[in-house]
Amino acid sequence: MNYPKHQGGRDPSHILKTGLLMIVVGLFIAVVPGLGAYLSILILIGIIFAFLGSKVLGKRYRRNYAIAILLIIVMSILELYGLADVMTLMSSLYGATSANYSEIIKAIDPFIFFVAIAYVLLAGSLTIIAYPFMKNINKAFLWIFYFLTVIIVLVDFYFQMNQLNQLYYQSVTLNNVGQFTTISNYIYYGGSAFYFLWGIVMAVAYANSRKMLQPPIPSPGYQNYFYPTETRSSQSQEDNNINNQNNLARTSTPNQNNISICPTCGAANPIDARFCQKCGQQLKP
Repeated sequence: MNYPKHQGGRDPSHILKTGLLMIVVGLFIAVVPGLGAYLSILILIGIIFAFLGSKVLGKRYRRNYAIAILLIIVMSILELYGLADVMTLMSSLYGATSANYSEIIKAIDPFIFFVAIAYVLLAGSLTIIAYPFMKNINKAFLWIFYFLTVIIVLVDFYFQMNQLNQLYYQSVTLNNVGQFTTISNYIYYGGSAFYFLWGIVMAVAYANSRKMLQPPIPSPGYQNYFYPTETRSSQSQEDNNINNQNNLARTSTPNQNNISICPTCGAANPIDARFCQKCGQQLKP
């Protein structure tokens, strides 16, 4: 996939690749329990960057990337809502000498449910982001991978919720707190495995994007347009005049490179430019 180099602004393909890299870093950081909950914000920022640079992919993928942003925003809201219940519970238990698991589970069960849905949305968002950079055969495997990871996470969370609910009518004691901790750890492990697997997929997508979004090598007619030189001290005025005469015939019609040659200085300009970007000479309409 080649694209024209945009002038007067930052290369959108560079923004897109930067966004993909941020997503990869955010996913691998999220593998670490605790730390990942804070630094996984890089995933959201990366998807936003990917959307801003998705203009190089065309309108269809740009629309899909907008859907990916919507999914990741809904995911973030669900996680924050579930986390708020857990933080409220922790505040209410601060300084308490005893507690029942029923109070803890009333907050943790909804949190696990919201997190499970958040993973479904996140996987969908990442599938949309990675899709343009997968080969045809890999695109089918990408969707299969999506459903497999979602099913694994949902089964893991459902099993852990059932285990947790067996403690519902018990009080927190030294004898059963280890069981609660083990259940919590398995929930973290399931999430970490999810982030790690998707980190690998997005790393592949990022590597492919670096190959697919290579700018074309400028042809000789583009050299002045992309890499203008201040002076041409090595060329005599007579040579300039000869070149100007040769280029003058091409100034009124587009050529294969979609450029217009200035009759005064010989610089190449965009075909729709009204004035030379180098010397300011008015170009022929």
